[in-house]
Amino acid sequence: MTEEKIKYENLTTGFNFAPSAFKVDAKTVALYLKATDDHNAEYEDKLIPPMAIAAMAMKAMAERFDLLPGTVHVSQQLEFLNTASIDETLTSYAGVARKIVRGKFHMLTISIKVLNQQQETVITGEIGFILPMN
Repeated sequence: MTEEKIKYENLTTGFNFAPSAFKVDAKTVALYLKATDDHNAEYEDKLIPPMAIAAMAMKAMAERFDLLPGTVHVSQQLEFLNTASIDETLTSYAGVARKIVRGKFHMLTISIKVLNQQQETVITGEIGFILPMN
């Protein structure tokens, strides 16, 4: 059963999405390393590249609400606090930090936080979007 996406209109500052658990396996890490041309041996055997974790957290967040056509990802500010191992279960938390309307443009800032299996924070940050409105 697929979870229904939340409509943008229903998002308000302070809204929290349901947590999302995910694993990053060795195959996914290998594909990420190939795509980014990263040759760090630490990532090939045990650790997940931090930006790969961020990408998975953003994907989990984006699957929770309808991004309107024409939405532009304009900024991100991330802080990497811990490492995560391949096949470790990570949990991503996201919420609406700000929702601002300026004429036909809406600005949306989503906060994210990713925890590892030991409940240690791996990543925190914010992601900004501009959504054109009719």
